[in-house]
Amino acid sequence: MKVRAISTDVFGVQFALLNRLFQWSMVRRIWSRLAPDDGPIDERLRPVFVIGCGHSGTSLLAAFLAAHPSFGAVVGETYAFRPWFRKRQIAAFLGQKIRDQVPDGCRPLEKTPRQVHEVLRIKKLYPCAQFVAIIRDGRDVVASIKRRTGRSGPAMARFNRDNRALLDLRGQGWVHVLRYEDLVTRSQDTMRGVLEFLGEPYRPLHEEFHAHGRDWYKDASEHSQRRNAQINSPLFNGSGGWRTGLSQRELRRFVRRCGKVQGMMGYEAHHATG
Repeated sequence: MKVRAISTDVFGVQFALLNRLFQWSMVRRIWSRLAPDDGPIDERLRPVFVIGCGHSGTSLLAAFLAAHPSFGAVVGETYAFRPWFRKRQIAAFLGQKIRDQVPDGCRPLEKTPRQVHEVLRIKKLYPCAQFVAIIRDGRDVVASIKRRTGRSGPAMARFNRDNRALLDLRGQGWVHVLRYEDLVTRSQDTMRGVLEFLGEPYRPLHEEFHAHGRDWYKDASEHSQRRNAQINSPLFNGSGGWRTGLSQRELRRFVRRCGKVQGMMGYEAHHATG
């Protein structure tokens, strides 16, 4: 009988437990009162943060932007704004990464999808920060997460949780939202809009984003290797995978659980099994 290994990575266990604990808004409120931020970290730095629900195309979007000479990418996903991190920890941790990885004169570019829940705090710590968020048909998001984890239920919960946080940011002038489907089918126009929002000159990034040999995801897991392959491959349209990736039962469940958020994002919500 094959015995499943139990991780003894203390940091990994602590991170998982704290991440679950701080999903409760009451815990966040209590902690923010116990350990309040006492002002910004840097009032002049103009970082760009790529956010959104995981498996919505955040790596692809970050690769596009990293091909522009105005930006210097911080490798991987930093999780620098964990809610239990205090201001001085964030300043030291992220500041070191920027010094080590971002060329002088470039705007830092950071991509951690789950930081969609930390946007208001990030904006207080870095007042000149801008955020580029990407959304995607929830059926494809759930199908993609299911391919990785084997489970669709937690994927639906994550889709709802992350995109509700993003919907709460509607109307903020420092957040730009684009669709994955537009990025892969109308790349030039879509990136022109993103760069206009960021105040940077247009470059035809869709022609060259994959030609940089990036190694952003360092571990040897299959998921990380797949993500490295995605950002180093020519553009392709991954839409519609839900048709073979989700069962009819899962699609009906998606409509019940995620139809409201899906509709609020402007996607088909009531006929998801068609």
